[in-house]
Amino acid sequence: MFCSTVIESYECYTHSNWKYLDIKRPYSIIYYIIDGTGYYKIGDKTELFKKGHLYIFPANVPYSLYDDENDKLYQAYVHAFIHPEIKQLVDLDVEKDEFLK
Repeated sequence: MFCSTVIESYECYTHSNWKYLDIKRPYSIIYYIIDGTGYYKIGDKTELFKKGHLYIFPANVPYSLYDDENDKLYQAYVHAFIHPEIKQLVDLDVEKDEFLK
């Protein structure tokens, strides 16, 4: 798996009403939780984002990404084209991977 093009990237805090619903974009998202709690919902399945983990997921299918209203989220993310194309959520524990750490 490799990243061929980075479209944009940010490091930021969420605000209290931060919510994305049913976004569809032709790229993947690389997401890192610095502090706080985030969630990824696709279809009827919800995955809890854990602090210190790197997530890669497709943005070309309907999904929701939101924070716990009681927990401010500090995150970094990148919109990028990944090859081969990502079809599902990938969870990488940064602390367990020497290269990522």
